[in-house]
Amino acid sequence: MWTDDIMVEFQYHLRKKFPHLDDAQCGGVRRNLEETFASGHVQGYTIDPRGRYPDIGDAHVHCAAIHAHADILLTNDTRGFVESDELPYEIYNCDDFLTLLDDSAPHVVRAVIVEQLRLFHRKGMNTSLPKRLRSADAPNFADSPGTPSAAR
Repeated sequence: MWTDDIMVEFQYHLRKKFPHLDDAQCGGVRRNLEETFASGHVQGYTIDPRGRYPDIGDAHVHCAAIHAHADILLTNDTRGFVESDELPYEIYNCDDFLTLLDDSAPHVVRAVIVEQLRLFHRKGMNTSLPKRLRSADAPNFADSPGTPSAAR
């Protein structure tokens, strides 16, 4: 699930990190995500101004998650959220979430990894998948025993 604000924030950080991307690369990524996950577009949430938010700039994410009845909030910006038994969702960073997926459905994760390796090969990319995962802040998942040896 996603909101307009989440996509704006995503695109801002993508542009900041990679200032030379053209529209197809930066805007295209956003448009592809929006199209792929169109049914997950969350709208109509409100932000309670009396709420106590660790990071007021992330209040929109918390309120949208509650509005959408989300089970999991996936973010690497965990400083903006405080885990509590009172929250209706669990908070995961990407590394922990990918590791959870690998523990729960290793055959599915392995199939995706194999497809990712095929894509790297077709594009002539000379890099290891674990190296790319580590650079994307997923070191535990990168080093998980289920990762095919060809990917190392």
